[in-house]
Amino acid sequence: QGIGANIDKAMEECTGKFILTTYSSNIARINQTIAAAEKHHRKVCFVGRSLIKIKDIGLKLDILKMDPKTEVSIDELPDFSDNQIVLLVAGSQGQENSALTRIGEGDRKSTV
Repeated sequence: QGIGANIDKAMEECTGKFILTTYSSNIARINQTIAAAEKHHRKVCFVGRSLIKIKDIGLKLDILKMDPKTEVSIDELPDFSDNQIVLLVAGSQGQENSALTRIGEGDRKSTV
């Protein structure tokens, strides 16, 4: 079973927010996560500058596949229940000041 299938299975079993972190340059993983989110009728929120930047570039180059209605901003998160949300978070290596580190430190309470 591949990673994409594992993401899909984990998302299906998740009853709250689904939080995934990956290298922002890993377009394949981002696409797998978006595909699973769309399959499970979840909205995707990109958290962190590097992921937002790569998302914008990927959409422009048509290498990132996402229905425009799938994405939500951090400000829109309160409009959805936890089981409707996927957070794609930058900082998979625990970099200081990354989005993931700030979430872990409680700085981004609106996303968790």
